[in-house]
Amino acid sequence: MPLGNLLNWLGSSAVFSNILRRLVENNFSAQKRLIREHLLTAPGLCAGDAKILDMGCGTGELSHLIPAKSYIGMDFFWQHLRHAARRYPDRGFTQVDGRAMAFPSARFDAILVVGVLHHMDESTVDATMTEIQRVIKPGGRVLVLEDIPTRAWWNLPGRLIHAADLGAHIRPPAVYSTWIERYFKIDLQFPVLSGFCDYQVFVLTRKLF
Repeated sequence: MPLGNLLNWLGSSAVFSNILRRLVENNFSAQKRLIREHLLTAPGLCAGDAKILDMGCGTGELSHLIPAKSYIGMDFFWQHLRHAARRYPDRGFTQVDGRAMAFPSARFDAILVVGVLHHMDESTVDATMTEIQRVIKPGGRVLVLEDIPTRAWWNLPGRLIHAADLGAHIRPPAVYSTWIERYFKIDLQFPVLSGFCDYQVFVLTRKLF
């Protein structure tokens, strides 16, 4: 079996996907730090009824960072959601299409989006960003971590990982910035290396108009 096909097959399995990602992304240490620093510090999250949406939660690997009473994880793939629900039974998970979220408007105080947009073509990104804008409260915080082309010349593992990635739309940071600015105020953006994987980090606020 060619290497790319093998990695794609492993990536479609919830268990093997977790193992692979932990290995190549240093057990998600960068993501965990960024969530603590830039998401959980958002205004209003100390309220007892605050709600945080983990959009594209996959197998729920980052769900334990967010208080169970505040957390809602959504994904399109039921196989990953089933694994997440079994591992984190105290948290809520639901199968939802990002282009038409079954949530009321202004439902969430904060939204987490990790490695989702590079799986989408441009029209799907636009539809999804429109929905994120709808379901986040005015002034709410959105933290986006998105795959970008490998930056370092020496990072051959990162290039191989991207070549085998199930997401076919890994884009430069400027492309994401242009799309995101249509819907949100970009408070902060910067690149980060998660193990061998390069991401661009966007800290966003919903515009008040």
